[in-house]
Amino acid sequence: MVPITKVHFMLQNLLGREKLHGHSDVKTLDAVYWLGISLRHQEKDEEAEEMFQRILQGRERLYEYDNKDTIHVVCWLGLCLGRQRRHDEAEKTFRRALEGREKLYGHDAAVTLEVVCWLGICLQRQGKDEEAGKMFRRALEGREKLYGHDAADTLDVACWLGASLHCQEKNEEAETLLRRALEGSEKLFGPDAADTLDAAKWLGRTLYFQKNHTEAKKIFEKCERGLEKLVGPEHEDTKSARRWLVKAKDKISPGNASE
Repeated sequence: MVPITKVHFMLQNLLGREKLHGHSDVKTLDAVYWLGISLRHQEKDEEAEEMFQRILQGRERLYEYDNKDTIHVVCWLGLCLGRQRRHDEAEKTFRRALEGREKLYGHDAAVTLEVVCWLGICLQRQGKDEEAGKMFRRALEGREKLYGHDAADTLDVACWLGASLHCQEKNEEAETLLRRALEGSEKLFGPDAADTLDAAKWLGRTLYFQKNHTEAKKIFEKCERGLEKLVGPEHEDTKSARRWLVKAKDKISPGNASE
């Protein structure tokens, strides 16, 4: 988190530049940019959004529509909108960013695939699972070529694709991807890391809906223990893992014929 004193200094710097150069001068917009970044890192997304919107208005008057610095700000704006759960607006913003980065860097560049993944997340959170899956598959294939199958960024998008496939009830393919994400994350980060537990959560659900309740139970037990360490026993993620664990136990209890 950026210290409050530093943000205050940035704000004073911005006010000074506005007096000297005006609201739309390049130096002023640069100060606005860094203030926006600072606010985003403090999770003050509404205020950060105002900064990024202001930069876009100024830069679009000074530069071409798809200037690389402009597109970079568009990405930050999309992240702010997504954090505020304004996913419809975020989707439009990321689509613009994706179009711009494809023109500037190509379809398979790392910065392009980054936006592909963000757009996929935005679509997933709107329940547009099929289109989200296409984005995640593209990002996965691209990152496998760039970084390899076991890199952190590759495993991250493998987990997202697995979750998307689960939501589309394509649980066999989802299971394969989620096992890969879980095993890779355990090696890279350890068994109780956030990425590992996220993959475990989705794998447990995928197994549950394939009626593999015994293995699902083991996964949910591991998930609950890890989340208790990571975020505490009363966190909503921990409670959710506990609820899924109870559901899996109920399916394999004596007298239940489903297992």
